[in-house]
Amino acid sequence: MFSIPEIPVWLGQWVFALFGLIFGSFFNVLIYRVPRDLPIAFPASHCPHCMSPIRLRHNIPVLGWLMLRGRCKDCRALISIQYPIVEAITGILAFCAVRLVHPDASELIDFARVLPVFWMMITLVPIAAVDFPYQLIPDTVPVGGLLIGVAVSFLPGGMDWQQSLIGIAAAGGGLFLFAFIMGKLLKRDAMGLGDVKLLAAFGAMMGWGHSVAAVIAASFLALVVMVPWRLIRKESNHEPLAFGPFIGVMGPVMFLWGDRIIAWYWNLLRF
Repeated sequence: MFSIPEIPVWLGQWVFALFGLIFGSFFNVLIYRVPRDLPIAFPASHCPHCMSPIRLRHNIPVLGWLMLRGRCKDCRALISIQYPIVEAITGILAFCAVRLVHPDASELIDFARVLPVFWMMITLVPIAAVDFPYQLIPDTVPVGGLLIGVAVSFLPGGMDWQQSLIGIAAAGGGLFLFAFIMGKLLKRDAMGLGDVKLLAAFGAMMGWGHSVAAVIAASFLALVVMVPWRLIRKESNHEPLAFGPFIGVMGPVMFLWGDRIIAWYWNLLRF
């Protein structure tokens, strides 16, 4: 086990919010480049109009856009307000992640619980922004979840690495098998590999039981939201469904309250 510093929640929530802002800046890169099949790391941030590199001081989350007044420093082209909005939302979600785990701000940060919830909540932003319009989940999201799942196994109170590996195999492998069988029956892709990778990452962070519960709850949530939406928009049922955001929403819900939700469900079945 690693020795980690003891940080009170009142301070930790702002530290995680700062990291959320930083990740939000990176998520802007994912949202723009992944659907266009562009490299993520290179070239460095630049204006898409004149290709001029963004100066370091203008890369500060939210403040950089404000300093530029929403325009490129060189060509004066408009910079989408999406950039500061994504950064701000990610920072707010990071702050909320800490408070959901620790409603009492006088406690000490439990990194084994905060880190998974932090990652699951902030990655809702790129998942929703990319999967809804393009039916695509950036690989960076599940890879980050897998790394956090492994890291947490070395922290006090964290899930051990055997449970993490079982969670990856059972959750990710189970969903892959389900998608494969349904694809054969329907004679078309039933689910994207991005959803499988995402659930495997959830399995690494919270084990197979809560991950399976998350995907079942996500299915019900998707029906409640998407059926009326498609009726209103008169969309065909054969149109691809972005399932990733629904899994993403139910992940932190099951991590935080899964035991109570599962117990309530089993009690309900007894009547």
